[in-house]
Amino acid sequence: MIQSPQTDPPDGSAPHAVGNEPAPAGHTTRAAPPDPHDERPDPRFGILGQLSVHGRTMSVTSPVRRAVLTACLLRYGRPIGIAEFSEILWDDPPVSATANLRSHVTGLRRDLDEVEPGLGDRMRTYRGAQCGYGLEIAPDEFDLPRFTAAVQRGRNWLLSGSHKSAVDALEQAVGLWNGPFGQDLPPTRWFNAHIAGLNNARLDAYQDLFTASVLAGRTIMLAYRIESVIAEAPYRQHLWELLAAVHCLHGDTVSTLSVVNRCQKLFAEDLGLDLPPVSRPCGRRRSTGTGRRPCGSSRPGPRTPRSGANAEDLRVLLPDAEASHLGVRWPSGHRTLRSRPAGAAAAFP
Repeated sequence: MIQSPQTDPPDGSAPHAVGNEPAPAGHTTRAAPPDPHDERPDPRFGILGQLSVHGRTMSVTSPVRRAVLTACLLRYGRPIGIAEFSEILWDDPPVSATANLRSHVTGLRRDLDEVEPGLGDRMRTYRGAQCGYGLEIAPDEFDLPRFTAAVQRGRNWLLSGSHKSAVDALEQAVGLWNGPFGQDLPPTRWFNAHIAGLNNARLDAYQDLFTASVLAGRTIMLAYRIESVIAEAPYRQHLWELLAAVHCLHGDTVSTLSVVNRCQKLFAEDLGLDLPPVSRPCGRRRSTGTGRRPCGSSRPGPRTPRSGANAEDLRVLLPDAEASHLGVRWPSGHRTLRSRPAGAAAAFP
């Protein structure tokens, strides 16, 4: 489980969990106005991590009831038909699926009323052509819409060059999580698709946060946070590049080369790749200082970062990421640092 090391300040502003150092040489950031979204109360329903209602983990209910509530939250504002609900809960629905579902919905209403009297009435029964069940909530009462909105704000700030504001927004986004999604949901095709989509969106948000943190110069404890995410998602190329960049900025040659060697070994042993992408930027600059690989050179030698690395080192260590759609232009028309978009909105069916 990955958590932000600091909690939100009492004034509702975003935490600065990765330091507040000056930005790398040549970088400027634009200040952003206060975000009115910071002042909202905590969401009533949460699925980002463990399922919760009013901050209370719904661990006392049966797994099927938790699955019913999770499905209704993922499809909030829209009813789920009886037949579709059966396929959501069971890949091979039993003959008694309809009766079982009705019983679990009744029990779920009781569970919700125990948390907050009258909350069970939000679980509606739809009849007629839309025969099924649904949960009536507003977007602000649910943590997933808040997450997707905060991630989008962070990307917008990143695109506009407001790197510190991007860090603040993305810290808010990842702070909504209390662990991976779907740890005790039924292993059905429907839930597995949502589990993969939401957990990838969470990791993408961390990756965007780390990118913004490097650009904003907020690198205190950043290497540790990146290592924590790499432990969970070791094949994300850009995370290794960011980790090497942070050590390079700190002038830590040994740690930078260690990251390259670890990545090379992992990609070679697990994926059969001779040269992981992270080793190219780290080894690209030769003694000429041009930052370019000599013509005809297919395997550049290792590069030792200078102590007190600057924006030029970042340009070498953070190349354009493959299939990226989000760009932040380096100063003086240099190459673009990119990060994969989280695509968190795709989590909605």
